[in-house]
Amino acid sequence: MKKIILTTAISTALIASSVYAAGPATSGVVLSGEGSYSTIANTTKVSAGGASAESAASTGFGLGGYVGYDYAITDHVTIGGKTGYFHSFGLGKYTVGSLEERKYTSDNIPILVNAKYYFNSGLYLGGETGVNFQKLSVKQTGTAVPNGSDSSNWNPQYVIGGLVGYQINEQLSIDGSMDYMTGKDIFNTDTSKQIKGKNDPIANIKFGIAVNYKLPM
Repeated sequence: MKKIILTTAISTALIASSVYAAGPATSGVVLSGEGSYSTIANTTKVSAGGASAESAASTGFGLGGYVGYDYAITDHVTIGGKTGYFHSFGLGKYTVGSLEERKYTSDNIPILVNAKYYFNSGLYLGGETGVNFQKLSVKQTGTAVPNGSDSSNWNPQYVIGGLVGYQINEQLSIDGSMDYMTGKDIFNTDTSKQIKGKNDPIANIKFGIAVNYKLPM
């Protein structure tokens, strides 16, 4: 009788653990590749002294890669973090008629923490926050300025965003994200909010589509 009870208890525990492990949220190292579109958060247009000055979005296309880790705290919830690198090929531009034009690109190293909720359907929702280190490169042309290129320091900016995704299988998933990154405007009528030197990140919004592969544990 004791053997029967012991065998039943062990079997029940194994079944319960297998059901729990079969939940949609799993732990593991996550490798991601992302295509993105980044745009400056604000655009401005003013006229002064016969010249029309404006800031505007540029091409915005970007590519990046990330490595992270998700830890399943329940069968539906994970917490984790990620870091990596992405490059924006055309973050924004600033023009003053034909007198001056500046075109900005950026290199970025984000360090983010995240939380995700997984539904049994395969859908998951999440949020992320952290810091991004942004390095701006600017190409300057125009009749009133010397043509040339320059770059800034690596400047930190606060990041907050959300994501929605779908698990194709236990290892493979795809998600879309939107992140807001704090900073200053390329051009603003309030001079205290303008990009002025090597220590100013640009406020921008990034939309990304990522393919993720979770290494089996």
